[in-house]
Amino acid sequence: MKAKQFFAIIAAAGVLVSCSKSREDYAEEYFALKKEAADIIMGCHTWDDAFAAADKLHAIADEMEELEKEEKKYRYEWNESELDMTNSELKIYNDQIDNKGKEAKDKLRRAKEHIKGNDAGKSKYLEYAIERVD
Repeated sequence: MKAKQFFAIIAAAGVLVSCSKSREDYAEEYFALKKEAADIIMGCHTWDDAFAAADKLHAIADEMEELEKEEKKYRYEWNESELDMTNSELKIYNDQIDNKGKEAKDKLRRAKEHIKGNDAGKSKYLEYAIERVD
């Protein structure tokens, strides 16, 4: 009976590992949050907009921090799976993730430039929230 329980536990662990998110999944979620933050910033025009936007950005920053914590749990597993890739496959894989990151970073950069010229950009609370998501 104990042998059956042991194999059931091993099988369940295998299912959990195979259902974990890939590095690319985490990157996509993380960069989607950055893009969402940029959209919120682009909607800021007035001093009052800044406070509402900052509250939303702090919530997004909290989500990003949780995602980073969760992601750290699986890094070893990803490193193991990346060992099976050829150098060219790994380069393409990393380039795809990097390109998504550059796209999100550029969108956030443009959003920060947007608020420099209006009243929302004068808010230190908004500035701090932007730092958290950046």
